Amino acid sequence: MDRALGSSVVSAATQQGGFSPGVAARLVTSTGRRAFLKAVGSSLNPDTPTLFRNEIAAMQGLAAHSLPHTPFLYDVYDDGDWVGMLMEDIDGYLPPHPWHPQDATRVLDALEELTAALQPSPWPDAPVAAVCTATCKAQWTCRRCRTM
Repeated sequence: MDRALGSSVVSAATQQGGFSPGVAARLVTSTGRRAFLKAVGSSLNPDTPTLFRNEIAAMQGLAAHSLPHTPFLYDVYDDGDWVGMLMEDIDGYLPPHPWHPQDATRVLDALEELTAALQPSPWPDAPVAAVCTATCKAQWTCRRCRTM
């Protein structure tokens, strides 16, 4: 993945937290370029490589659009077991759990903007994730779920 960055990696800072096992690291190259690397193998969690493949497909679909809330996907690695993605490193942080209302509002507002900007969908066969179930209601307090 060094060739995708155009220079060699000189530092890597592991990022704590997240939603899946595996590597999550912020990288800096010899030219000062920054990137974010995520990688996982089936030995860490047999379901996560498929989730990463779905994320890659979504990011590739978004690549044709110029959207403010989506990092650029530089490169992908998939050997059938390990899946990795190298993307633009954007400023941000992992929200605390449970989320603060301002973090949830920022995410929901961004999703509304993306929904409006992505008509028609760049990934028409995407798995449906916008259904608020009883499990969702039990784990999240969000403005959409409160109205159901």
